Amino acid sequence: QASARKDELGMLMQSFNRMTQQLSEARENAEESRGKLAEAKDYLESILGSVSTAVITLDRDLRIRMVNPAAAAILGVDPEAAKNQPLGECCGGDSSVSRFGADMRQHFQEHGSRPWREQIELATDAGVRQLLARGTPLTTGDMPEYALVFDDVTQLIQAQRDAAWGEVARRMAHEIKNPLTPIQLSAERMQVKLAAKLENSDRQVLMRATEMIVNQVESMKSLVN
Repeated sequence: QASARKDELGMLMQSFNRMTQQLSEARENAEESRGKLAEAKDYLESILGSVSTAVITLDRDLRIRMVNPAAAAILGVDPEAAKNQPLGECCGGDSSVSRFGADMRQHFQEHGSRPWREQIELATDAGVRQLLARGTPLTTGDMPEYALVFDDVTQLIQAQRDAAWGEVARRMAHEIKNPLTPIQLSAERMQVKLAAKLENSDRQVLMRATEMIVNQVESMKSLVN
């Protein structure tokens, strides 16, 4: 009986030691996983902090998890204060930014797990900004987590408009300039052919008229150029 109790105690001790070792290994694995997760989180935040594109990550309830510096600068929000706030309610009393958040929330709700893209205006102290916003699910399922990514394309759109108006101006200048040379040549021919055939008073009228035409054509050419 004593031997049996000793064997049972030995088995119990072995089981206890094995369980202790397994718990220790599990704890080490958990700590290693937490360390890797923290390292990956720091790395991701470092990358998002250095890009010029605005990024906001959202949980499945559309509450803000992270706001990178570019997004905070465009929206004028405090990244830390915005965390865990519902999208559309994180912007204090700034009605234009609140409307932007509410519009983004509506897009996510309407599109569900499908990505979407939209251009939207945002009124700021620096003027109206044109933002190109994109919503992308980060996880699968009917209620995924999301990333809201947007760029300030105000300067790009203005450059496109300037280029379009520049092309219009070039075409108008071309159309105006085309007939100027024939007009000038016609006036000069009239002067040469008719001047000798007219009396002094008529000749002077002709000379003044043709010189006026030539001078004005030259002025218009300079203006168009």
